[in-house]
Amino acid sequence: MSTPEHTSGTSPKHRRRWWIIGSAGTALVVIAAGGLIWWNIDSPDHRTTSALDEHPLAQTASQQGWEWTPPEGKKVVGVMPIPSGVAVQLYDGVIALDGVTGEPTWHYRRQEPSLRAAFTTEDTAHIALTFGKKQADSRRPNDPRIEDLLLLDTSTGRIVAEQEIEEVGRERSKYNPVEGAEGARQALSAAGIHHLTDDARIEFRAGFTARSLTFRAGFTARSLTDGTTLWQNDTVFPWSDEDDSISDAYLGQTAVVGNTIFAGRSTVSSRSGLIWDYELIAMNADTGELRWEQSWPIGDGRYSTDPTFTLGPNTLALRLYIEEQGRVMDLETGEELSTDPWPEEGGLLALTEDGYVAADQSFDDRGMYYHDHDGELRHRLDPDGVNLEGNHTLALPTTESFIALGPDPDDTDDAGRGLLTVDDWETGERTASLPVDWTPRGNKRLTTSIVWSAETTPFLRQAPGAIIALDRITGQVSAFTP
Repeated sequence: MSTPEHTSGTSPKHRRRWWIIGSAGTALVVIAAGGLIWWNIDSPDHRTTSALDEHPLAQTASQQGWEWTPPEGKKVVGVMPIPSGVAVQLYDGVIALDGVTGEPTWHYRRQEPSLRAAFTTEDTAHIALTFGKKQADSRRPNDPRIEDLLLLDTSTGRIVAEQEIEEVGRERSKYNPVEGAEGARQALSAAGIHHLTDDARIEFRAGFTARSLTFRAGFTARSLTDGTTLWQNDTVFPWSDEDDSISDAYLGQTAVVGNTIFAGRSTVSSRSGLIWDYELIAMNADTGELRWEQSWPIGDGRYSTDPTFTLGPNTLALRLYIEEQGRVMDLETGEELSTDPWPEEGGLLALTEDGYVAADQSFDDRGMYYHDHDGELRHRLDPDGVNLEGNHTLALPTTESFIALGPDPDDTDDAGRGLLTVDDWETGERTASLPVDWTPRGNKRLTTSIVWSAETTPFLRQAPGAIIALDRITGQVSAFTP
């Protein structure tokens, strides 16, 4: 069990001012039995701990574990797996919970609910937080927004680094990637801390240079500890090719897995404006060097949905347009491993370490299908009572089980009860049916469109020590242990 070490309102680089205010001001000196207690008005609520134990990633669930309820009046944005369990994101900071016990271990919160974003590094050893701050009076509407970036150690909650950054996010256009469900990351721009490697944040900037007025567009890796530029690559997505046939280009997705950065864009032919191509690149996250690139013609892209890819542990699934059924590619080489992972009726649910899971919703072949990377069928399930066509059913395939959370079919009095079901891939049998005192609900779509993406829902996810479910309405976190 962890040992709380201290609650501190100071960071390694910035010390806050301390005040003694008399009767004319707010009392910040409190008389206690032991003497004076000094309160730092500017101090965040920061609790650290000794190094926490790491837990193995849960692959299944067999029993109810623990529940956690957020502080009164505080809204939960999401949960992120960290080596010891999960970090719960609130509007004013983060709270870490042990994955096995649910015990709060460390936290960082500010008095004002100004947390803009929270993302873990690729190795989950650190979590980056950006907080809003007062902008300069001279700031123009199109100027970058200045934010505070804090980097915390996920094992102890200690502040590793602190800096100011420019948030240079681009506006979404109709040619951007397919927008995911609430909490999905597939359409997040390469800006701020949306896409992190182990030690850097990835930015994409485009515009004309001040001196030569030459248009430049490219990726930059900036250090999470001091903001220095680690590398810059302005050549992977050239604005014009050798015969000057590109008239326009639209950046698509950016994503990071392991030591590789992936990015896609659509280009328009200057000859007709009706001929579009989709390009996909992979870059070394340490150097920015190009590892591989692929391109496909996609016809007239003016009125079609943007090609969308999903990253798994070692593969990538890409669907170019709705009339084709996609492909699965190797992350290291870009080699096409199999075709048609999307069924004609239904969609792709998840990419795993050894394959992919598809949901066939046709009348004759309805069920869940687990294929290996080469497209060979390994397992088939028809989980009783699971309705993936329902907006409020969450699905989580793992290498061992198919886990789903939805309304309890026996809840005839409409009391809002949910049911978490676990079906074993190997045997095809249901191994657990666990009651939940809530059911997924909300005004926005909770599950990513499986027609286009295999990104799993952020409201039901694997974490070290447990399967974690988040009620996005109340903020309650429910854990189910192996």
